[in-house]
Amino acid sequence: MIGGSDRINIIAKTALHPTEDREKVEQCFRNIIQDPQPHIEEERTEVGIYLIIRSSEMNKLSLIRDKLRQQRIRDSARKILLKNMDENSVSFFLNKQAASAGRIHFVKDPEQEDFLGPITITIISDNIQEIIDWLTLDNLKKTN
Repeated sequence: MIGGSDRINIIAKTALHPTEDREKVEQCFRNIIQDPQPHIEEERTEVGIYLIIRSSEMNKLSLIRDKLRQQRIRDSARKILLKNMDENSVSFFLNKQAASAGRIHFVKDPEQEDFLGPITITIISDNIQEIIDWLTLDNLKKTN
């Protein structure tokens, strides 16, 4: 795992539509972010209401990492993350309905996503490549 001195910012954001149950949308976050009681902010815009989780703790990504391994989609996830990587950040989109069932399903084109919209995950760090490696590579094979 990446050293504790590395700075990281994690932002998870999704729209809350009038037809959605807020508790169910919050459960989507809890199914993918390692935090049983996350602090969820509400942002009201002209477009609608968004729910947001912010964290500076790497371990909040542990559930995503574990699910990528369990679902055997690390290679696909790695390709998506590397494609979406900038110098110090990566953003990706997850299907909200899959998250409600505790699964990871990447959305390639958020504009084509169902009417519920995706969950947007943004990770910002000076060591973004190492974070992607930690999320997607088989660290069990590494020896010290």
